Amino acid sequence: MHKITAYQTLRPTRFPLIFSLSLHQVHADTRHPPLLLLTLELAATLNQPAELLRMEFLNVQQLTLNHSTSLLHITQLEISTLDKQWETLRYMVFDAEQDATLKFLCSDFNAVISSN
Repeated sequence: MHKITAYQTLRPTRFPLIFSLSLHQVHADTRHPPLLLLTLELAATLNQPAELLRMEFLNVQQLTLNHSTSLLHITQLEISTLDKQWETLRYMVFDAEQDATLKFLCSDFNAVISSN
């Protein structure tokens, strides 16, 4: 199953609220620059959520995060494939409803539903 199709089967629109967002630099080896790893946990509610949509994105670039309120939400997190022009980047991630909320490019991602 294609990664994007597998992500869509998780029904990500059930999880509109950003429960946690973290960035980490990953140093694979000294010959290459560090990669940025973004971990995103989305919830249906913020008050003791029963389930979280946990996502990890590798080699994040061109990261944009804008918010106008203290409650960060993503109406519909979309993941699409990029044109073949990009060497290492394969996916564009963005909020389909509010494009400026969260947007970035990445080379790989994983998504799972976890019980909290």
